Amino acid sequence: MHTKFHTKNETNDNLSFKNKIVNSMMLHILLIVAIGAAFILIILYANTFFVGKHYGHRPSIFSFVFNPVESYTKFNSKEYNSIYNLTKDDPNALRDKNNCDRYQEKLGKKHSFLLYIENAEVIYVGDKKHYDRSNFISVTYSESTKNNRVVLNNNNDTMMRYMFFELSSGKAAQVYIVTDLKQYIFSRSITLFSIFIIVFLLAIIIGIYQIRNINKNIVTPLNKLMIATKNIEQGDLNIPIELEYKGEIGELCDSFERMRFKLEASTNQRLENEEQTRTVISNIAHDLKTPLTSIKGYTEGLIDGICQTDAQKEKYLKTIYSKSNDMSYLIDELSYYSLMENNELRYSFEFTEVNPFFLSIIEEFKTAELYTDLKINFNSEIEDEKYIYVDKHTLKRAITNIAENSIKYNDKDMCIIDVNLFEIKTDNYKLVRVSITDNGPGVSVNNLNKLFQRFFRADASRNTSKKGTGLGLSIAARIVKAHKGHIYAKCDENEGLTINFTLRLYDDTNETVPSGLNN
Repeated sequence: MHTKFHTKNETNDNLSFKNKIVNSMMLHILLIVAIGAAFILIILYANTFFVGKHYGHRPSIFSFVFNPVESYTKFNSKEYNSIYNLTKDDPNALRDKNNCDRYQEKLGKKHSFLLYIENAEVIYVGDKKHYDRSNFISVTYSESTKNNRVVLNNNNDTMMRYMFFELSSGKAAQVYIVTDLKQYIFSRSITLFSIFIIVFLLAIIIGIYQIRNINKNIVTPLNKLMIATKNIEQGDLNIPIELEYKGEIGELCDSFERMRFKLEASTNQRLENEEQTRTVISNIAHDLKTPLTSIKGYTEGLIDGICQTDAQKEKYLKTIYSKSNDMSYLIDELSYYSLMENNELRYSFEFTEVNPFFLSIIEEFKTAELYTDLKINFNSEIEDEKYIYVDKHTLKRAITNIAENSIKYNDKDMCIIDVNLFEIKTDNYKLVRVSITDNGPGVSVNNLNKLFQRFFRADASRNTSKKGTGLGLSIAARIVKAHKGHIYAKCDENEGLTINFTLRLYDDTNETVPSGLNN
């Protein structure tokens, strides 16, 4: 399974998740509000333009919405001032119906009409029908009305501008410019209703966006985490979490996925270890049972007096001794690996000359009584007085394990092992490559990468003649790794197995050793 993890982006992830959510929401809200405000301005502009077209005066947006009376007072002010100047110059001018008709023609285009009264008698009505519907309220001249020249009717749907003056004869006269405000009120109502609808729709859109944003960035990932938690609780560790979020939520999902991935790997490793442990226990039980049975049988033979001659007794005792050594080998291998697994194995590194070190190990094999059918060839291209920085005891065990693995699985009458040392030069330092090749049956290509796994045994048949736990090469690999070396296997079909490993090579004992190697 392939799992991709996020890494922090210093430039994009400095803001907290809370700030990112707030900033994102504010940006979108401002965008939505800006669009709404643009629509509102268009509606206001259109309606004030419409009002100005009908009444001859286009009110400001502010007065149109918040102070309509200010707009009323400016309607027909031009005609009002013209009549005022006319009557001031000639008080009897409106007795001429032509003058009244001329003004009425202008006022009629602005939803207004002219009303002229002398001594409480209506002389001229520019729009009689409008006059009958306007709920006209006459204004009596007084000090309070002298300068207040605009009045609204009781329904506030009709406005009157008025003036008082005296005719040449001394009679009182009144002029009213009556304006129907229903069109203005309708336009204003439509505008306010449109604004309300836009604000209402904006609130809904913003609410939907916020819900969607919260659901996408908070609710959905938390639900996925909850489902993943339940899956883990039920022991299902194979379902990954989709890593499509940023900020704290993304980091939380990422951390949870890392935890799940490690937990899955740990669980799989534990199950594998348990399976390997069961296998090795079974193998050890089998390997121990065989020599124990032999020891028991030969011991009973000695006790029962089956052996009549000294030669028979000696044979029985040698067999018991050999089987005891087999058991000791198995127990020692397990004990050594246990120390390595618990990090209790202590290394003592020192500079050691290469050729004498390997020759001493080979000589021990040649002189050992157990390896009578063994031939070891040694060839070194390493010059004398070249050194390796090693723990001689553990490295010797690694080499011994490799050699004994070759001996154990050899199917020839004579086991032949070739040990070759080569010098390798890199850009920074020199290496010695140790190559140990046997003439055994080799290992299948599929098993090459498994050779250094613990408890692995290529001998699936469990041949009783091949004692072992499957830990030998695993221990060797761990030791080489502790020496900062590299180990690998090669095999040509039916041409034996080759185990190679490398170590750092030194020209003298004053060179700097790799970090991590302790005396």
